[in-house]
Amino acid sequence: MKTAEQKPVQKEYHDIYSETYDSVELWEIDGKPNRFRLGFISRRAALMAKLAKSDANSVAAEIGCGTGIYTSHWSKTSKAIYGIDISSAMLQKALAKSNSGRATFVQADAECLPLQSSCCDVVYSVNLIEHLDDIPGALKEMVRVSKNGARIVISLPNDNPVTGKLINAYYRILRFIPGRNAFQLEPPGIHGISHDVPSSAKLVRLLNETGIEVEGKYFMGFIERRFTQTIWTHGLMELLEKLLEKIPIVKSWAGVIIISGIVSKKE
Repeated sequence: MKTAEQKPVQKEYHDIYSETYDSVELWEIDGKPNRFRLGFISRRAALMAKLAKSDANSVAAEIGCGTGIYTSHWSKTSKAIYGIDISSAMLQKALAKSNSGRATFVQADAECLPLQSSCCDVVYSVNLIEHLDDIPGALKEMVRVSKNGARIVISLPNDNPVTGKLINAYYRILRFIPGRNAFQLEPPGIHGISHDVPSSAKLVRLLNETGIEVEGKYFMGFIERRFTQTIWTHGLMELLEKLLEKIPIVKSWAGVIIISGIVSKKE
């Protein structure tokens, strides 16, 4: 578990990171988002909304919304959505790109949400869990702001050891594929930020202990960004990725895992 003293450092990290965050997440080259990546983001957002059973009457919250890349998708499938992030710089960018009128952005820590109890039908998070100081504390807050029977849908990097080996193999192969690094992954001058990805088994246990009955685990994502700069078409790569995601054993090696659950509060 990380210490509370790291929070200011994490905030500073993400404030600086906000300058290049969209370039990283959208795999930009020469300022243009990668079409394959945009398709993947749309697929992930759509799957998470489906698992959340979100509809036009749903009040949602995205914890760790960053610059609002996913918030913009879910605002279309919700009555209203709260975008929560620790970084004010990230939220400024999220607000600048928001045009639905359904999104409200609030700076806050995931472990102390400024929302009323039992106000949300849906709670989302994407690539948040591995950055938290106190995962159980954040999950308890997600439950507190959720209505009984609400859905919580969490997406994070897959901890499968085979996935790690595949990623290492990717980077060995990428040395022989022409292409440019589109971005610098880490903000300059800020070091020591932990990215502790919990095992899926541990996260499922924590969810169940917090009052979130896990309904299922889903896997997505096989294509690394620089492969999208080759002669392969984006359509062909998306078709290949969707096929891999359907193969029973292979799909568990995907880079992303999504866990959905339903909130069960004891009256």
